[in-house]
Amino acid sequence: MSLTLQRLDASSARLDSLDNESKEWFELIPHALRIRQYHSRLKELQEFVKHALANLRNKLGTVTGATPVAEAFRDCRVSDLRATWLRRIWRSYADRFDQRREGRWKKLLEAADEVIWSCYQTVRLKCDPDSLSAPPLAYVDDAYSPAATLRRPQQIPPEFDNADDRNFVDEMLRSIPVPLIVLPAEWNARPWWMVLLAHETAHHLQQILLPVANQLDPFERLVGDAAKSFDTDKNVYSGLWKSWSCELFADALSVPLVGSAAVEAIAMLSWSDAAGMGYHPDTYPPASTRLEFLNRTLLHLKLPPAELPGGITPIYIPIAHQVAATVHEPIAELRNQSLSEAAGFDPGAFASTVRNNVTIPARTVTWTKELVGNVQPTPQRMLDMPRYAVAASWRAWRVLSKQAGSDLDLWHKGQDQLATASLELIANCGEPSDRSSDNPRPMTDLATRFLEQFSIADRFPG
Repeated sequence: MSLTLQRLDASSARLDSLDNESKEWFELIPHALRIRQYHSRLKELQEFVKHALANLRNKLGTVTGATPVAEAFRDCRVSDLRATWLRRIWRSYADRFDQRREGRWKKLLEAADEVIWSCYQTVRLKCDPDSLSAPPLAYVDDAYSPAATLRRPQQIPPEFDNADDRNFVDEMLRSIPVPLIVLPAEWNARPWWMVLLAHETAHHLQQILLPVANQLDPFERLVGDAAKSFDTDKNVYSGLWKSWSCELFADALSVPLVGSAAVEAIAMLSWSDAAGMGYHPDTYPPASTRLEFLNRTLLHLKLPPAELPGGITPIYIPIAHQVAATVHEPIAELRNQSLSEAAGFDPGAFASTVRNNVTIPARTVTWTKELVGNVQPTPQRMLDMPRYAVAASWRAWRVLSKQAGSDLDLWHKGQDQLATASLELIANCGEPSDRSSDNPRPMTDLATRFLEQFSIADRFPG
């Protein structure tokens, strides 16, 4: 057999192997998923892989035994490199979906899926009910805190961050359908930290619901206008606060979604000494300013203040109070609803109310008492309930910390019991609906650009 035919056979075998492996995975994975909110996105990913493989086969089919050796080796090498890229792209999502199979992350991710869906779908139904946008996919990795990977330039999964052909990666991963949220592995034993998923889901919602016009999104303009009353002629304050608007949007939306737990969780992660509280990296406000903004948001929503760690005296920042009032400001792009309205804010979910001289306990208060008392709460299968359940889990954790005092054995035992009960409650609170879309987006054009758009003939993917 000639060297050309040997080389061609090896490249064909690579495509066959990828085809067989991906087909087997796409056939099995839907049965491993407990809920259907990602099924339409799996169909899109499957269509992309199928069409991209077909394109690669057609291109490789132009190589024959009569093709000059140098040209044949060149074309086979390019085919192999593109097949390698295709496999990396597919597996980057497949590995995340696979964490939902039987294994150590299954329970955590089932609960995380419910919290994300509860936050995401609540806002989407109120603001853009006709949208077919995908909810973000949670996965577990080594991380200090959760993080959203949005479909925008320069935000790509970390395994592609050293890729040679960065423009191609940006284009491809922004187009492939599943946005992401990474969860710290430690959350498996501390699921109450999932209250922070309200903040990360809000990042994805902002990108979908608030299109940028004239290089500003509507909330950024709202923040800038609120800050102007404190400004000098140089617009120092409004410019600074506008630069923080993405984080402020996610903070402001998370509070009506999960209550004061959102504020306390951020405080626990960011609390430091005076120097640390004043430091602000990149697009984040200083921790002291951010927590003042969050507490003022609670005040505007008439919710109890958050319990913050000690050692630092909170500073009243008048501008934070002014900007926090935006939680009640209508936004045209949200169907003229405020963030509190878009979140379906119900103060009775977080604090007991009195009607006709009768105290009506809040759902989170009832669940908190049951979780603290080692009574497994009864799940309620409604859209709002998973986010209320994780808020109750956070509150129960704070109560346990006070009850345990300095008794570490009691503290560890209580945490273990709370983690088990919380995962069970949250995972079983999801609404019993079919969450898949019957209209997956066509992937043919994207698969064609996979061949045409990136130049890797002389590069191996980093």
